[in-house]
Amino acid sequence: MRTQKSLVRTAKAGDSASQHKLGRLLLARVGVKAQHEAIHWLVCAANTNPRNALYLFDAGLALWWAEEVLRDSPKALSLIEASAKLGNIDAMYFAASELAQGDLVPRNAKKSFYWYRRAAKKGHGEAQYNLAIMFLEGDGTEKDLDAFKRWIKKSAARGESLAIETIVNCYRQGIWGFRKSDRWMQFWRQKESKLRDSN
Repeated sequence: MRTQKSLVRTAKAGDSASQHKLGRLLLARVGVKAQHEAIHWLVCAANTNPRNALYLFDAGLALWWAEEVLRDSPKALSLIEASAKLGNIDAMYFAASELAQGDLVPRNAKKSFYWYRRAAKKGHGEAQYNLAIMFLEGDGTEKDLDAFKRWIKKSAARGESLAIETIVNCYRQGIWGFRKSDRWMQFWRQKESKLRDSN
């Protein structure tokens, strides 16, 4: 294993793997100065190797979660979305969630919908659930009960508890395109119980 001195030397020489590793090591340290250095090296790694989804995502997260004095939410989101464009499913979900909330960047339901859909198509259960809710509410897209049903079922089949609770409620009340059905309500309740027992 390389010492930190040799890591700094290779990082300064432009080796993106060293820059990334050094940035990750420095993130574990406490204080604004260490965080500033960590962000510097993570962003260097992302800039040196902009086709590496992990480097982009880690740099974006470091900027996103940084102390307020160091935080740069627009730049962080830009790096995270660049990672998502390279296929990083975690980056897709993170971008979608933050754009849906609009806490550190302006809320953008259409972009949030776009990233939830990309992550959902790759099998991300929470993204499938959130996409279903966006179809149900017509948030960032047209209201579409058939799409809501399709995505809520996919999410529930992946074991997402909120999706299962929603389906149980739909079958119990006969709402949102589901027919009232005790049999299907019990089926999904049993699935939920099995999931709880396995955790």
